[in-house]
Amino acid sequence: MSSKARARAEAADEISADLIDVTFVPEKRDDVTEVVLEGEAVVLAEGRATAHYLNEMGTLVWSTFDGSATIDELAADFASAFGADADVVGGDILSLARDVGRAGLLVGVSHEPPPEPSPFPMGVAAGEPIPPFELPDAEGRTVSSADLRGHQLLLVNWSPRCGFCLRIGAELGSLQAGLDDHGVELVFLTIGEAEENRAVFDEAGLRAKVLFVGAQMPDVFGGVGTPSAYLVDEEGRAASPLTIGADLVPSLARSAAGREISLTQR
Repeated sequence: MSSKARARAEAADEISADLIDVTFVPEKRDDVTEVVLEGEAVVLAEGRATAHYLNEMGTLVWSTFDGSATIDELAADFASAFGADADVVGGDILSLARDVGRAGLLVGVSHEPPPEPSPFPMGVAAGEPIPPFELPDAEGRTVSSADLRGHQLLLVNWSPRCGFCLRIGAELGSLQAGLDDHGVELVFLTIGEAEENRAVFDEAGLRAKVLFVGAQMPDVFGGVGTPSAYLVDEEGRAASPLTIGADLVPSLARSAAGREISLTQR
């Protein structure tokens, strides 16, 4: 960290990540450790219990958080380099800055620990009702878990910034016809904005129902990373154990689509 940046950070109180705007100058803390593998990064600040995962584009943007440019200036540079809309790029960079700020990775931004662990840390047992939720869809309409009853669901916890999610997107898209044939609706609970999710879903050929998670993850996936999933029966009860990871979530989808007998058969 430069002496000027250190003096700036020490001279002012830390701000909440929600107060970061396009005039903010993002700068990595000097105690951040990062590991980059195949273009994706895992970053962790000293003394923090959780790591933060970045996909390839997130890793590229993260590398520019050196305290020399505002988010607006970074957005203009990236928009020019990639031929993209500066407002869209600026929104994405702003979202990333707030995310890593909450994780305690930026100078001058207060760390915001994750909420208390979910009362369902090991997942809902098969046969038990999934915790209820209400979330907006892409049109802004509120959809509740009760609205989804009447047919089976493959309920997926998803992030457009999760490299493991991106790796399985195309396979999930290829399984949708089989899921439809077996009366299973594919439903995603996802973070992020509608546009970034739409771009990922279009590339993967996914045409599923998407519900948007705000600041608080619903209890059904509370404390659980992405990707993860449940098969849910017609009455809103878990029809499978909580399934976690880029290997087991597609396996659950294959099983629900009639392509696989069990989670362990490959």
